Amino acid sequence: MAWASRLQGQSIVDYEDRINPDRLRKERVRKLNEQLKKHKLGALLIYDPSYVRYATGTRFQSLFSTQRFLRYALVPRDSAPILFELVGPEQEYLKLHAPWLEGRVEQAIIWQFAGVSRDQSVAKWASEIRNILEKEGLGDEPVGLDRSNIHMTRALEKANIQFTDGMPTIWDAVKTKTQDELEFLKITSAITGVSLDRARKAIAPGVKGYEIAGVIAEALYSLGCECIEDIIVASGGHTNPYLREITDKMIQPRDLVILDVCPIGPGNYCADYTRTMLCGERATGEQKQLYAECYGYLQDIMRSIHAGASTADIAEKMPSGVEEAEKRETTGLLHYAHGLGISLYEPPFISRAYSLKHPERLEENMVLAVETYAGKEGERQGVRLEENLVVTSGGYELLSIYPHDERLLEL
Repeated sequence: MAWASRLQGQSIVDYEDRINPDRLRKERVRKLNEQLKKHKLGALLIYDPSYVRYATGTRFQSLFSTQRFLRYALVPRDSAPILFELVGPEQEYLKLHAPWLEGRVEQAIIWQFAGVSRDQSVAKWASEIRNILEKEGLGDEPVGLDRSNIHMTRALEKANIQFTDGMPTIWDAVKTKTQDELEFLKITSAITGVSLDRARKAIAPGVKGYEIAGVIAEALYSLGCECIEDIIVASGGHTNPYLREITDKMIQPRDLVILDVCPIGPGNYCADYTRTMLCGERATGEQKQLYAECYGYLQDIMRSIHAGASTADIAEKMPSGVEEAEKRETTGLLHYAHGLGISLYEPPFISRAYSLKHPERLEENMVLAVETYAGKEGERQGVRLEENLVVTSGGYELLSIYPHDERLLEL
């Protein structure tokens, strides 16, 4: 806890060694270049805005561009990334504010919204990619894609560009975090804790889920988050079965209230942080029992976490629960653990559905979100808890240090 509470300020100062953006960008590119060599790829072609950010240190409307093929980056194996930016003010902005990209910015071809001329536009897009690959000496090398659709793949084939799945390369680069990434993740987690505190103070009979979400959103944005990927406010009957949404349902006396907050914080680094709270001062025995059950699951899982640990050993501690993940060979993300970083879901991915048969090893400086749930079918309410932590050689360090509800947890 001392490590997580040793939080840096967010301003640039001369009296502390804080986040160093130049070091951050260079170390991320170095990791991508190393993984390109390891995976025997010539380049990565990246559309996901989180990983365009990782490669280039630039941003553009994360959630908006996540759903569309807009700007993109080409990361050659042995040289600096090339950003394909929207023409117009975005390119002018880069000239003023992104000197590290000097000479490495090209115009983006927005083929997805070219209407009846889409085929010609996507062919031009592929031709320009081909030309740059040849200039980089990579014309005959395979290119890893982080996403694609049928128009892209047909155009790449016609341009004689070899392509394959690029996500294993990206995920191997991002799965462990650098010094500066860990600082960003600490800041995002701290902001999320503040948002939970403000939400707790707003919980009262008659307050609607949307109002609580508004309190959380105001805290997140005012303290520096760049975007909000998800907020869940589930109260009373919406906690079992667990409704992962926000609604206009009013909170009632003695309701349990699940708050699951997933912001994209400063630097695009994420948190995924859940607490269950009580509306009122006195919990029932049933509510305390549910909370103890969920908290117990969480502690059992986290006790298995340390660098070198097998994900099978961690999954073994997860209850089968409502989702029956092992039997069904899929997961409902109720008893689950996943990596956190510049994207909300990164390696490792841990579940009874697949980790028992296909284990991997945890590494130092991985950052995990560990999530659990308690609430049997037919019961009136349920409890959801989730912690964020950094894997260390001897165990872990919590990032999510906002306290659990003492009205429900009897330690």
